[in-house]
Amino acid sequence: MPRAFIETVVNQTVNVNYTYNSPVYHELLGSADDLAIQVVVDNVSTTLIIYAELQHSYLGTEDSFSTVSGTATNSGSISAADKFWLGDATQPRGPLNRVKVYASTGTAGVRVIVCGRKKEIP
Repeated sequence: MPRAFIETVVNQTVNVNYTYNSPVYHELLGSADDLAIQVVVDNVSTTLIIYAELQHSYLGTEDSFSTVSGTATNSGSISAADKFWLGDATQPRGPLNRVKVYASTGTAGVRVIVCGRKKEIP
């Protein structure tokens, strides 16, 4: 499956309030058949959990997002720099997704990287 784009859609400090993906990503929504999404936690202020949610509907309302709790590999909380996939990297998400992220407490420097893929047409 060829890669259509790879884009950093969040690159900032997040806290308990929602942070949505960058507007630069909006024009890419729907342009790929599948999305793989990775969250990179560059730094944290305290031990915390990073939550990420993916939009599953075009309605744009808060209930159009599905929670995908992201936790660092082999742990329930993050206390240092780490990374994780949103959901399962082997099960890409569909093309309509916007992303929002937030922390359980404190602050964290977070990057969300989205890779869009197009299916090959025979």
